[in-house]
Amino acid sequence: MSSETETESNHNKMQLACPWINSSLFEELLRKDFPASDIIVHDYRLKPALARGENYASQMIRAEVNYSMNGENKQIRFIIKAALAKDALKQLSDEMKGIFYTEIAMYNDVLTKVHDLLKASGEKISFYGRCYASSRENAYLIFEDLTDRGFRNVDRRIGLDISHCKLVLSTLAKYHAATAVLVEKEPSLKKHFDQHGTVTGSDFIRKLVSNFLIAQAEFCKKQPGLEKLAEKFNIVKDTIYDRIAASCARDDNDLNVILHGDVWSNNIMFKYGDNGEVEDTVLVDFQICYYGPPVLDVTYCLYTSSHIDVSESDWDMLVQYYYEELRSTLAKLNYQKKVPSLTEFNVQIILRGMYAASMGIITQSSRMLENVSENGLADLIRDDKAEHRLNMLLNPKVIPTIIKLLKYFDRRGYYEGDDFQY
Repeated sequence: MSSETETESNHNKMQLACPWINSSLFEELLRKDFPASDIIVHDYRLKPALARGENYASQMIRAEVNYSMNGENKQIRFIIKAALAKDALKQLSDEMKGIFYTEIAMYNDVLTKVHDLLKASGEKISFYGRCYASSRENAYLIFEDLTDRGFRNVDRRIGLDISHCKLVLSTLAKYHAATAVLVEKEPSLKKHFDQHGTVTGSDFIRKLVSNFLIAQAEFCKKQPGLEKLAEKFNIVKDTIYDRIAASCARDDNDLNVILHGDVWSNNIMFKYGDNGEVEDTVLVDFQICYYGPPVLDVTYCLYTSSHIDVSESDWDMLVQYYYEELRSTLAKLNYQKKVPSLTEFNVQIILRGMYAASMGIITQSSRMLENVSENGLADLIRDDKAEHRLNMLLNPKVIPTIIKLLKYFDRRGYYEGDDFQY
């Protein structure tokens, strides 16, 4: 298929799946900024914003819109996040179909208020992109195309070095602090984010964790010195999901924030200066946000996305860096409730690290694939894809990272079972 034919085919498929996309929609978006102007949309082209396998829970569409304003021809690009086609949506568990409602609530009720709180405290930070429109009925959100402002993702196969990690964790700490203050001011917000977006009662995550644990056991059998880990995985495979869910449960006596819930490299974009140094970052994909302990976001980011050269001792340093940014921002925002000490925070890192540990193994093996089109949602959970999951772990480019993580998590005691014989 020629590139021109493929482009036309992609456009037609997306138009068929999203019949509500039309010229009138784009004219309405443009008039939000230029209400008094004479605007005519001449044509638009839809294309995938991400490759298959880069995003599991939604369609990501880039719309290139050609229009004229007051007689002058112009072009603008939007990113449309839409529900999966119905046949694909069946692969998602029922509890994940509400992710659009969560993200719409974040943009309508939370993010602007968080930005305003930080701005009033003197923090000059813009940590999210503009949302032009959303619809609960048709399950979509329409965003600015952040690449037009110079933001881009790092190569997912490389991961985040220390400078990138520090920038993300600083941004995350300020966002977390402001959400803690916001919920104190508006406690009714809790009900919008009362359940962990992927863990609470999730058959999908239960299946995902269980199947990868089986793959991890087979992986360890092939790695000298890891054979006992394989035994541990076989013992805990039926109970580990419940332990993960318990580790994510909120304690209302502790510091809680509105978690992003999915802070990994594909959901973080960066801007670079003329010298090539990273200078700014934004978060995207606020679809599984949850009101809970901030350590869940911190461990998830570090375990899923850090570069292989970022060591365990670097993680300790980065946790302290995040903590100091969090505590400083809470003080600026005049947060009145108890803030945990660094020691207490590190205890929480250990006690609540199991979810991030499980997702770290899965995400690290996924992001090292050369051809992500081979890694659809079904490949992660279907019983007949066991060989594919094992091969993900046996990818030579990810083996050192997987071994490093498994040994680290084993030292944390995450794979202990009552029946294991030492």
